[in-house]
Amino acid sequence: MGHARAYLTFDIMRRILEDYFNYHVLFQVNITDIDDKIILKARKGELMKQYRSKSTSLEEAKKNASLAFQKRKSKLDAEKMAAEARLSGETAQQLQAREKEEAQNALKSNELFVQQLQEAEAKVSTASSTAEVIDSCSDFLADWLDESLGHTIEDKAVFNQHSRKYEEQFLQDCASLGIRDPTVITRVSDYVDEIVTYIDAMMKQGSAYNSNGSVYFDTSRHKQSHDYPKLVPSAGSGQTDAELAEGEGALGAKFEGEKRHRNDFALWKASKAGEPRWSSPWGDGRPGWHIECSVMIKEIHGPRLDIHGGGADLRFPHHDNEIAQAEAFHECQQWCNYFTHAGHLHIKGLKMSKSLKNFVTIRGALEAYTARQLRLMFLSHGWDRPLNFSDQSIAEARDKESRLNSFFAV
Repeated sequence: MGHARAYLTFDIMRRILEDYFNYHVLFQVNITDIDDKIILKARKGELMKQYRSKSTSLEEAKKNASLAFQKRKSKLDAEKMAAEARLSGETAQQLQAREKEEAQNALKSNELFVQQLQEAEAKVSTASSTAEVIDSCSDFLADWLDESLGHTIEDKAVFNQHSRKYEEQFLQDCASLGIRDPTVITRVSDYVDEIVTYIDAMMKQGSAYNSNGSVYFDTSRHKQSHDYPKLVPSAGSGQTDAELAEGEGALGAKFEGEKRHRNDFALWKASKAGEPRWSSPWGDGRPGWHIECSVMIKEIHGPRLDIHGGGADLRFPHHDNEIAQAEAFHECQQWCNYFTHAGHLHIKGLKMSKSLKNFVTIRGALEAYTARQLRLMFLSHGWDRPLNFSDQSIAEARDKESRLNSFFAV
């Protein structure tokens, strides 16, 4: 539903432009099917598939589950201590607002993760079959398996099949919500050659540099002639740890000694074992997240863009980095005229997130509510502000729908 809010928001904007102002809109949707989160998810899915196919005894399954729980507990304890340390004493006084909010959200998320772990432990303790054990703790097992066996999954078909499966579901969900089809859909896997050419041009300009088979964008050099970052100027003093991790991806290398500057970001990543790879002048690897969108936009829209959209969490570093590399490549001071960022959808005070497992699926929502009711719920709140998904918000939407039906005698 978090994604639904963003795409319904942009569908409403598009309909106003097309139907009210009679603009011709070339609406492009980028499918970033080469992405660290997708690689990890596909890899874990394949490992779990293999694990389920083995003849594992109930005793062994419970033992493995216990090891997986212990591993996650250690990680959660370390993350909690780190967040608490940042919010205490002199350290807290030195934090920027963004950093303080990140630490506070990290503690809330940690509490939810601990609760989920305890629930899984309880289910495993009473499980009477291997299948029941696996079903009760599949996410924890997947993480544990990936740590030791992730490097063995290298078949590109595994990653491609995963992407195509969820792309198809996404498009079906959009249709169910009454969202108009995009004019064009672009997939990163179809544009790797163009991405390599784009990066090579930036290296020749001096905007990027090669380091150990990966290519990075030189943010310090860029700031000599351009404003960076533009969307979140307060981030100019440096990325927070969370922003750095989000920008470089879950499979990003440890960058000590590899990047010239902390804020530099990957345009091309040297692939390690267990990661899909494509050939390039710098060695086998894959595109970085930020460069993917800039290149696909260029291939469809050319050197300038009118409107760019996304969720509020993409402002920095993703969209700011898109702007930087596009302005460097096109040698301009303004690449995109307008950025629109849809507000997050929250539930119980936290952003809906797959990692937190506090989300409502579009299909689940449509079993209880109509697409019109969901659209009215989003229309009733500022499109760029956070919205809490609750019984009250949907009840208000139902009331508005009833009033409109009465007015139009439907």
